Amino acid sequence: MIASRLVPAFLLALSLTLLPSCATKKVADQAPPTPTPLQKLIAERLEVGRQVAWIKYRNSLPVQDIQREAELMNSLVTKGQALGIPELTVQKFFTAQITASRVLQTQLIEGWQKGNTLPAYPPVDLRRDIRPQLDRISSEMLSLLAAGPQVPSTPTRAYLRSQGFSPAVSSTASSGGF
Repeated sequence: MIASRLVPAFLLALSLTLLPSCATKKVADQAPPTPTPLQKLIAERLEVGRQVAWIKYRNSLPVQDIQREAELMNSLVTKGQALGIPELTVQKFFTAQITASRVLQTQLIEGWQKGNTLPAYPPVDLRRDIRPQLDRISSEMLSLLAAGPQVPSTPTRAYLRSQGFSPAVSSTASSGGF
């Protein structure tokens, strides 16, 4: 009689033990979501921001360049409008990207000032090397924004975190609604 009650209890306990491991295996076997082209460009722009931080650190330049950022935004709005993108959409999206880059640069520079490991490569030229990269990325971003909404398979914040960016940088970059 006791054995007949123990068998169902044992089977229940066994199934409760094995079920979570089956579910975990299924999730672990799934490939991570593929980022959208726009999410990849956001991450690429932030990677370039790491180089910008190194240049600014080595040359004792301020992180924020209000005049350059205003010129850049005006140019992006003009290009965006030529592609049929509303001014507010361009401003919101690129304000988030520029701000995220500033947050990243500030984090890196503060870390280097506190003794974090410096990059092993020499800084490149901001105007000659970096700005053309940023212009290309920005143009590609505008083209994607003009093509219409993209539905990411994973939130942009989560994708950027998986690429090694801090929560603050990831949240800021994704605050533009993408």
